Amino acid sequence: MFLWASQLPDQAAPPVFFNLASRYAAHGNVGSLQRLAAYASDTARGMVLEELGKVVGKQEDGKTLESIRSLPATPAEQAHALVGALRSAPAAQLQPILQAVLSTGDDATKIAAVRAYVNHVFTTDRRQAVGWVESASPEMRPTAIRSLVARWFPVDTKAAWLWIKAQPHGSDRDLAVSVYVEALWKTDPTLAEALASEIDDEGTRNQLLSSFRER
Repeated sequence: MFLWASQLPDQAAPPVFFNLASRYAAHGNVGSLQRLAAYASDTARGMVLEELGKVVGKQEDGKTLESIRSLPATPAEQAHALVGALRSAPAAQLQPILQAVLSTGDDATKIAAVRAYVNHVFTTDRRQAVGWVESASPEMRPTAIRSLVARWFPVDTKAAWLWIKAQPHGSDRDLAVSVYVEALWKTDPTLAEALASEIDDEGTRNQLLSSFRER
């Protein structure tokens, strides 16, 4: 099975490897996931390693980071597994796992890690998630803001908007408003266009409004 999957064309391989990885992850089969990752193409290996990381995050009691660091994989590949662990590991382990990804992962992996971290922490401790986003580094703050607002909007639309309104004026606040009104436009286009007036930057505001009218 692994050899057959490894010989698939690049475009066909990812969904096959994802289905196999999901199946092994559902059964907590770390060994099969490791073997699958060894056979996976470059386009599919990252997703297999993320599934592996999710399983390790659930299984290892306080040793998720150490377990993933011991995998026979490059630091970049380990970073993919750490992103998966951010989706499942206990809250006390999340911060060191995130820092490990931010120190070794490429840009795309760092973005995925921030998204996973914000989503997970928001589920268990909303205040902690908000505090982390507000203090995130300038490099990671845009991703953190997008993740927070996107996660918060369907859960408590009013609270998300009150938080946005309380933010200091500037590019971060404009980004938060943009993400919010993009989500709102799907259910209430009229209100979304009205709230877009909260975007201070005229170019950003006009571009967003134009995109609404073209849909």
